[in-house]
Amino acid sequence: MVRVGQALRRNRDETVLVHCHRHAKALFWPVIAGFVAVVGAAALLGLMTVDIRTQYWPMVAIVAAGLIIFGTILPWLVWFTTTMTITNRRVRLRHGVIVRRGHDIMLDSLVDVSWQASVFDRIMGCGKLILTTPSDRMVLNDVPGARRVTDLFTDLAHRRYDEGPEPPDGYQQRQWGVTAP
Repeated sequence: MVRVGQALRRNRDETVLVHCHRHAKALFWPVIAGFVAVVGAAALLGLMTVDIRTQYWPMVAIVAAGLIIFGTILPWLVWFTTTMTITNRRVRLRHGVIVRRGHDIMLDSLVDVSWQASVFDRIMGCGKLILTTPSDRMVLNDVPGARRVTDLFTDLAHRRYDEGPEPPDGYQQRQWGVTAP
């Protein structure tokens, strides 16, 4: 999910540039775990004789339900509740199913923005984004379009340094001895 150009709830002067979850690649193994749990339980119950099945089916069902809950549903909840938001002023990471946690990094304090992508990540179109400040480091795994996001940070830095703060009213820029209008 990407929402562009919307204001944040608390800061009306901030514009959301990117809002996303981790890449769906993070759900590959949870889906496999759920598939193995369902198919394995069905195959195991199908291979048992009727006498053994009537005795052990609750145990097979409990193991399959545990695999589905802890192997599929909980990782999906973690994926669903983890979001990254990039605004024109900061990067926000929010995560947690029961206890919500947040980590914000102001764009003005960024020292380095780098990305990494394995062969599989490049095929899937995601990667690891590493944001470094003088006192902190934020590592974001499975960021969709990590290279494009890095380019976005570069564009934001160029805009910030090229435009700079707005001059006060009545200010006239002097360049090479010529007064600009």
